[in-house]
Amino acid sequence: MSGLSTGWKSERPSLHGTGRTLRHGEYRIEGALSYGGAGRLFLASHVTLDTPLALKQLPGDRPLPESVVEELDLALTHRQKRAPLSRGQEEFPLSGGSYTDRFVREALLLVRLRHSAIPVLYDYFFEDGYWYLVLEYCAGPTLASYLRQQGPLPPLEALSYAMQICDLFDYLHSQTPPVIYRGLRPASVILTSGGRLVFFDFGCACYLRNGQLYADFEPGLPGYAAPEQYQRGGQCDERSDLFSLGVLLHEMVTGQNPLGKNGRLEPVARLNPGLSPALSALITIATRADPLYRFQSARAFFHALERIVSLEERRAYQRLMRLHLSRGSAPAGPGPIQASAAPAAITLKALAPGGAQPAPPTCSPEEFAAEPTMAIPAEQIKVATSPSEQTAQMPAITPQTQERPLRPSQQFKRRHRRLVFFLVLLALLLLGIFGLSLYLLSQLQDAPFWLGVRIS
Repeated sequence: MSGLSTGWKSERPSLHGTGRTLRHGEYRIEGALSYGGAGRLFLASHVTLDTPLALKQLPGDRPLPESVVEELDLALTHRQKRAPLSRGQEEFPLSGGSYTDRFVREALLLVRLRHSAIPVLYDYFFEDGYWYLVLEYCAGPTLASYLRQQGPLPPLEALSYAMQICDLFDYLHSQTPPVIYRGLRPASVILTSGGRLVFFDFGCACYLRNGQLYADFEPGLPGYAAPEQYQRGGQCDERSDLFSLGVLLHEMVTGQNPLGKNGRLEPVARLNPGLSPALSALITIATRADPLYRFQSARAFFHALERIVSLEERRAYQRLMRLHLSRGSAPAGPGPIQASAAPAAITLKALAPGGAQPAPPTCSPEEFAAEPTMAIPAEQIKVATSPSEQTAQMPAITPQTQERPLRPSQQFKRRHRRLVFFLVLLALLLLGIFGLSLYLLSQLQDAPFWLGVRIS
């Protein structure tokens, strides 16, 4: 990639419209997937293989360093698992241009990392003043467009996406040295039809050096980035990524975009009163301004999300059962109640806050745990019209004739009483024998001499 001209910026053509071919007709542009950030993402296809691909376009202002070309070609050709980074590889090689340096960081991280939320890098090339990354194609809208269409998401759906992001952050932070993502935003995340999130922007990611990462370049997207990323000389670390995740979770459950809020998020309970206090508290902890009072690791954040999911499942189950029982026992007229054999179709969307149907009454997880609800099939519901029928419908109670088994403590007490009784009886027997012996001895002293048994 040597011999590049200095007029790259003036040579960049507009890349719009479908049908344009790149790299001597090897790739064809089919449409745009997302815009924003430092690059654009396009849907493309391999002309020969007729395979859909994702093509990411990034500006270029300098050629790649030779060490970067060597590492990329080796990884893309042999597809071998990367070795642990040496001390010289901890820093990304610099090219002298800010745009190319961003491309270097993104390309090297894509070949060094392996995770289900990270697309596979197939190829890279330079053409007409732009760098291109040929990536795995994942069909689906961006998370930003999905949130615009759906509005506030049900808590369980939002928590599912948050747990996927938290799992990715735990993988990145466990690298040696740790990788800090720093650029979380919904516009760079693809949501597949199966509910899987795929990240297509690693331009802001970098390694954590000596336990600290200084905000020496792109601080991240305003509104999603942590406050310490904007401070001059501020240090950002793993907790900065967790702050961004908390902001995104706030947006998913409230529908409020954090852009233009100057880092001030309105309380979740005010924007969506139907959310549980536990979920509101979790978002409050994750978005605290001081990193010392946030979650300290992605793994701790993930475990907290798991607990909130269990609570939200209880709440959803409680609403489902109450709605089911209220529909199954509702009278159809002045006559006897006729229970329907087929249960009514109930979806989680109907139970979500803000849905088309009125939300049924809810209770707290503590009340639900104290008073569990039992689901009764509709065909087994029969209403009694008289007291005699009510008595007839009551289940017969049969007395238990079998003796209850004794507990170990009771068995020990019973054995102890038997032992004491036996010892007392033995002592009385010995005393009786001893008294009888004394009596016999006294009688022998008074015996006649002619018996020959007199004791002197």
